[in-house]
Amino acid sequence: MKKLFRALHSSGTVFSATSALLLSTASMAEGSTSASPLSGCAPLCVGGVCTPVQIADFWPTTSIAVTDQDVYFSGGAYPTLSNGFVGRVSKSGGPATRILTNLAAIPAVRETGGDLYVLGSAHPLPGKVNRLNANGSFTAIPASAGKPRFFTGDATHLYWIDTNDGHFYAVPREGGSPTVVAQSGLPTKPLQALTDEDNLYWVNRPASGKGWTLWKAPKDGGAAPTQLLFIQAGKFHQFAMDADTIYFLDYYTGLNKISKSGGAVTNIAYADSPGSVLAVDDERLYWIKDEVLTATCKDGSGDQVLTTETYSTDDIAVDDSGIYWAQFYKVWKLAK
Repeated sequence: MKKLFRALHSSGTVFSATSALLLSTASMAEGSTSASPLSGCAPLCVGGVCTPVQIADFWPTTSIAVTDQDVYFSGGAYPTLSNGFVGRVSKSGGPATRILTNLAAIPAVRETGGDLYVLGSAHPLPGKVNRLNANGSFTAIPASAGKPRFFTGDATHLYWIDTNDGHFYAVPREGGSPTVVAQSGLPTKPLQALTDEDNLYWVNRPASGKGWTLWKAPKDGGAAPTQLLFIQAGKFHQFAMDADTIYFLDYYTGLNKISKSGGAVTNIAYADSPGSVLAVDDERLYWIKDEVLTATCKDGSGDQVLTTETYSTDDIAVDDSGIYWAQFYKVWKLAK
């Protein structure tokens, strides 16, 4: 089937989001593999030549988060051996250190609203969701019954998916009881979830287990979810958002986009092997395209190869100054 999609691709293809056989009949677009400089956005790095710098080396690192001053990372392989850890390294360079070690859980780190949170219930962490304070201590945030996933937040609330029921929960930043704001676990638990200023977004599979569906619901829980997209023949990898657009990776089609209000899907770039990490900034999308970390202009007009050092890349983050990714037992930074 994938060979068929590759054969059918045509530049700038737009297809209906409501077609029952959306991806089995649509043409796809294959992006350039080595357009440098990028034709639709300025090249990254000095002279367009990118040299990643290794900023941490702890095995295995699976999660990263970026604050104003630091890069946090976490990982671990065997919770029964209590080897979970959380580390930190300055963006400006210097030694990387582990601020938590010997955790009987594999933690995740997430940044929202300028604060750093560690997800994981293991001594000495006080809860399942833990905010790092300026003095190095942690404050437990009231959480739901299961483990939190896809943790995010806004100015007033924190949000996550509960692994028990798959639903979206919210709790005020200043504390309180978590409440369900969307029954996102129906009919199956989400594969990924994000929020913006007004809405919740998530992807799950239909009850049949075939394909995947993208949903949207208001944060206040005041309306039923809206189906933005159903891909009957798809295999979801990841999605990311900016102010107006949702970008997603699908195994069969590569990198695509759809408006947050729904409508047609546009293929941005095809890949034989799209990875499972995706990040976005003002001009570009960052993803693993055929085992190469690639920066692609949002309009699909060009690609820039950043590095081939991508084996077992589990997480990626971007800010105004750089791109950061967790790759097996290393954390890398690439200055923009």
